[in-house]
Amino acid sequence: MPAPRHNRAFGPLSETQRRSLRRQRAQMDRLNARLLAVLQRRAQLAVTIARWKHARGLAVPDSRREAEMMRAWMTRPGSGFAPAALRRILRTILDESRRLVVRSAAANAPSRKRAPRRPPHN
Repeated sequence: MPAPRHNRAFGPLSETQRRSLRRQRAQMDRLNARLLAVLQRRAQLAVTIARWKHARGLAVPDSRREAEMMRAWMTRPGSGFAPAALRRILRTILDESRRLVVRSAAANAPSRKRAPRRPPHN
């Protein structure tokens, strides 16, 4: 039987413990990949909604809608993160979404090129 490997934080780990840790880390990696995919899909949808609203003359972004979403999220925050931590995470998502749609709107706005200035006539 091989000697247990040492983990700096926890001391020696048995083969069973190492397998368990690998399984949990693999599970975390899969969850991280799903989280990333959901966040990226959310960003794409935020841009799509912003373009739709902009084309119809509606406010982009919408602070009232952001407040509604935050209230809905915090109604049942679940267990894990403390409510204050969850609020910070969700606020960051909303803030970054806002930045994204503002940048997107600016990039897609029709350019207002001015005609070249003519020198004044004397």
